[in-house]
Amino acid sequence: MAVGLVVAPIVVAAAQGPKIVDVTHEPSHHLVLSNDHVRVLNVIVAPRATTLIHRHDHDYLFVTLGDADVTSTKVGDTAVKLVLRDGEVRYAAGGFAHAASNNIDTPFHNVTIELLQSATHEQPCAASCAEPAPCSVARGGACPTVTRVMGADQWTVVSVTLPASGRLDLVDGAGPVLVVAVSGVRLTRGGLVNGDASIRGGPGTLGWVSAAARGAAGARALVNASREPARFVMVQFRSGARE
Repeated sequence: MAVGLVVAPIVVAAAQGPKIVDVTHEPSHHLVLSNDHVRVLNVIVAPRATTLIHRHDHDYLFVTLGDADVTSTKVGDTAVKLVLRDGEVRYAAGGFAHAASNNIDTPFHNVTIELLQSATHEQPCAASCAEPAPCSVARGGACPTVTRVMGADQWTVVSVTLPASGRLDLVDGAGPVLVVAVSGVRLTRGGLVNGDASIRGGPGTLGWVSAAARGAAGARALVNASREPARFVMVQFRSGARE
């Protein structure tokens, strides 16, 4: 009797790469501000947790809030450990996907600032970074400390400590400014422009200061209304930048 031979089909699973999501769809990343210049995300990674693999299509800055110990693992690359300090600012060129792992028992908190317009000659500060700031003192306050962190032809990043009652005058005629609080802040505006509001809140609080027309002396200033020093980072865009 002939015996039929039945051959089961062989199914070969196609090799699949890791699932990658857009950064705005990663659960630890929360979109908080978007305009023609920037897309800003508040990022909180739980203790000992790892994010989904997510894309960074744009160049970006991130401001660390609280000390942190994280590992960044890029797709197709080796893992890199980062030990970060409170208020530290770093820059990364876009065009990659990665996962971030929080290695310690406190949340990893940062503000990620995607730069939506092309930039040239991005570089960290070299040599002496302290730079003088236009300064006036209100009610017995002191002048701010302004430290240049990095810059490009289109923008500059500075770290600011503004003493109680101190006033920081922003450059007249310059482009808009993004403020990211590192400490708790109560910043009021000296001469409000285009309906800008005060900046009040804890670390990660944002403020967007509109561009001012040239010759509008004193039109843009930040005054520390708190009894404690205010620490914040500013991304200052060059004049001619769109709002």
